[in-house]
Amino acid sequence: MPPGTKFMRARVQVLVVEDSPIVRERLIQKLSQMKDVDVTASGDFKTGLDSFTKKLPEMVILDIQLPDRSGLDLLDTIKKDRPGTVVAIFTNHISDRIRKQSMAKGADFFFDKSTDMETMFAAILRWKTTRGTMQREIQF
Repeated sequence: MPPGTKFMRARVQVLVVEDSPIVRERLIQKLSQMKDVDVTASGDFKTGLDSFTKKLPEMVILDIQLPDRSGLDLLDTIKKDRPGTVVAIFTNHISDRIRKQSMAKGADFFFDKSTDMETMFAAILRWKTTRGTMQREIQF
């Protein structure tokens, strides 16, 4: 880099796909407070897929139970089309079967919506600062 050139860190694009308006707004609010994060949100599979295709986010926070289709189907599409996209499952459906299925499909993180919101934000901050060097995580 030539002398006098300033290094500008790229902004992180995050897509939230969450059908609960209250939870979605809380996620948007908290993520928007993070430095260099741009947030797009949708409440269902169809608009989530459209936003993913148009915005090409680096990270997707994804609920499993969506009104029009399973979030696991969207996870399949995301990992097929852009395998490097980081996906954090954020759900109330926390059975071992769902957790293992999510991770097998390529989810990078798995969080319990009722107890892990702050843990998820901490993991996002760690990921954001290390960008691509973190191992996949599973929260128990």
